[in-house]
Amino acid sequence: MSTHEDRLTALEQASVSRAELTEAINRLERQQAQTLRDRSHETAITLGILTDDVRILKENVQAIRVKVNEGFPDLSQELYSIEEKLTKRFVSLEGKLEQQGQDIKDHGKLLQQILDRLPPVS
Repeated sequence: MSTHEDRLTALEQASVSRAELTEAINRLERQQAQTLRDRSHETAITLGILTDDVRILKENVQAIRVKVNEGFPDLSQELYSIEEKLTKRFVSLEGKLEQQGQDIKDHGKLLQQILDRLPPVS
């Protein structure tokens, strides 16, 4: 009979184990559900913060664009003034360069005339 009692005891222990297992599974499901709610809440908060940050960045970019667009007319005028000065300077330098080129040609002709008048070297 002890075999029958052993089986009955094992069956009772197994029943208790199943009940404990069911309770453990239920606790785990509740914990996972709470964790999911917590993560969902944290994600919503993070999304809200990021959305606000993106809005601020867009506002800053727009403000920068306005300042740049307002500043370009002044910059454009400055660049035009610099371009005019450089153009005048280049024209002046080109004139001087042409004059120096002409002077070199004149000196070359004069030198050739001098060489032509010298007696040949023997």
